[in-house]
Amino acid sequence: MEPISTMTHQPVRSISLPTRVHPSSQRVKALLNHLKPHTCLEVETIQSDLVVLAELYNCMEELFNSPQIQQTLLHYQN
Repeated sequence: MEPISTMTHQPVRSISLPTRVHPSSQRVKALLNHLKPHTCLEVETIQSDLVVLAELYNCMEELFNSPQIQQTLLHYQN
């Protein structure tokens, strides 16, 4: 066996695959975009935004309770 110093250097290549986005996170992004500031403060707009906020809350709860997020949270707690 050759000493390490005389062995030829072989570069190591790593391929990073894109992470899969949780469907709830995509929905959260869409809901947040919907909640951009409005110029008019009509009752219908306020009611619509409240419905969107409720849906956003449900999506966040679903996202935080997903197995992937729970596993990540446990990893960083230790």
